[in-house]
Amino acid sequence: MNKRVAGIALFLAAFTIDRVTKLWALSTLPQASPTSPLFSLGLRFNRGISFSLFEGSAVAGWLAPLAGLAILAFLTFRYERLRGATAVALLWAGTLGNVTDRLLYGHVIDWFRIVLYVNMADAFLCLGALLLLVSLLRSGGRGDRA
Repeated sequence: MNKRVAGIALFLAAFTIDRVTKLWALSTLPQASPTSPLFSLGLRFNRGISFSLFEGSAVAGWLAPLAGLAILAFLTFRYERLRGATAVALLWAGTLGNVTDRLLYGHVIDWFRIVLYVNMADAFLCLGALLLLVSLLRSGGRGDRA
């Protein structure tokens, strides 16, 4: 399979997993409690950025993902080798998953707690960032210009 097609397929699968799990959480889970156990399920609506940072700032809640999208678009179109890369597909899915929440609901739907409340988009963002960092370290930061 072509690398770009594989990247698009991964993006679509990850984005779909994020949307389906959030819809499931909305229809099934109770509101999260501040005293919930470290590992638990519960709805939490995040108006801040990742990991509920800047929770009180709607501006930060929009600026951070829009900046992320701009950086991601720049990297994707500037560096040929990143197109179709697993890391970039996961970053796109995670970013667009949370931006979709903000557009539809005005906040991000977090539904599982691992120290903090997160969602699948957050997991894809973390995994994508880790894979991109490993890739950049292996290549010494070099990239092919598109």
